Amino acid sequence: MTEQETAFAGLNVLDLSNRLSGAFAARFFGDFGADVLLRETSEGHALRREAPIVAERCQSPVHAYVNWNKRSALADTLTDLSEAIVHADVVITTDLETAAEVHPDLSPTCVHLCVTPHGSSGEFSRFPGNNLTTSARTGWSYINRLRGEPPLQMPRHQSGYVGGVAGFIAACAALYRRHSNRRAERVDLSEVEAFAHTVHPWGIMSIYADQGDSYGPTGWRPRGAPGPLWEAQGGRMHLAIGDFHNWTAAMTGLGLAEIGQDPELIPDIGRHGRDLKPVVQALGKVLPSLDRWQVFHDLAKLRCVVGVVQDMSDLIDDPQFAARELLTEFSVDGRNIKTVGAPMKTTPSPWRLECPAPELGNSTASFTPSTFDGKGSRVTGSSGPLDGVRILSFGQAWSGTFGTEIFSLLGADVVQLGSIQRPDVWRRVRNEVPEGVRNESITQHPLNTSGLYNSVNLNKRELTLNLKDPLGMDLFWR
Repeated sequence: MTEQETAFAGLNVLDLSNRLSGAFAARFFGDFGADVLLRETSEGHALRREAPIVAERCQSPVHAYVNWNKRSALADTLTDLSEAIVHADVVITTDLETAAEVHPDLSPTCVHLCVTPHGSSGEFSRFPGNNLTTSARTGWSYINRLRGEPPLQMPRHQSGYVGGVAGFIAACAALYRRHSNRRAERVDLSEVEAFAHTVHPWGIMSIYADQGDSYGPTGWRPRGAPGPLWEAQGGRMHLAIGDFHNWTAAMTGLGLAEIGQDPELIPDIGRHGRDLKPVVQALGKVLPSLDRWQVFHDLAKLRCVVGVVQDMSDLIDDPQFAARELLTEFSVDGRNIKTVGAPMKTTPSPWRLECPAPELGNSTASFTPSTFDGKGSRVTGSSGPLDGVRILSFGQAWSGTFGTEIFSLLGADVVQLGSIQRPDVWRRVRNEVPEGVRNESITQHPLNTSGLYNSVNLNKRELTLNLKDPLGMDLFWR
């Protein structure tokens, strides 16, 4: 692998973080070729002490995972980092004091990413925060619960990982236009605000429906009730029955032929709004006698949304992960550990695990002068750092549409490609205009007024084509 093959070859990143989110953002730059220098005091980075701890040498697997592909420099004060600060292309901070101290000394082309629990402004800006407080403030704890039972936070560290990914994306966008700036650009990212984006579709859906409250994607189900996870032979699985294609064939294959013939459930448009309780109860009776993996493969062939709940032993042997080369190995105190590696496949600038998390102070506090160009935009637009970038999106439902919505909110011109034959699945959740946005004085259509669809398609244009018509195909290829 040559130096030119890495996306961020020649980019200097100074990691001044003291929490997971900033450290994770910095690691992504290192994963794609940047020289990442982790500043540590004599006590070491906070993640070195993050549980669980491997007893022999007090090593933290969290530190080993989040801080690989970095060098470590001991520096009790920022004065000790003066040379590195001057040559940094990206500086990452996670507390307001360090951010305020370092920013005046940054070069005009530097991007300063500041990731904090609540952002650098507002009444909570000086307050500490963690996964529990973030889960509570965003509403996840409210909807992530069983009926009559206490609220639950999201899995440990999740808000930090999401904040890190969001920070990495925003800093990359700022790098794109850095040569247009006369001073260092500061990217102010709140972990709470980033995490709120992962839950807001259900809040928007409730507002559109004029419900006054939101119980999330599955509601407050009583403990033991079937769905959204069902017990099957060999373990649990999830069936997104509201989105199933080929309804009749799918239900017949599950031994529920009568339900498969129900004329109200065969069309997937509006199926979410139907009474699906009989389907849920019937699945709860038949699935325990069916092998989960056979059900998965049979339904997947029918283009039904289905998944199997896997534990760590399942994941290690998962054939899809193996085909994607997702898992990688690294060492913690002499022990080989398998974990998630490349978050995405990129060509020709691949992800790489170049070096393990550094020993404390294993490097000097300096960079070689930056050679990173990036060939970004020099156009100063008012729409955001991606002003002038054009994106054609084929995504549906959430992941693809949400990803391109992020680009659009950063200033890109995003065109969503739609099909008359297969409207976006989130357009089809209900077959009526929701009560909260219904307006009898204008023409409205259920496909345009879905709260879920509108929550992840802001700032976009859409081109809807009839792909069964030669003219539609001609426009598509143009």
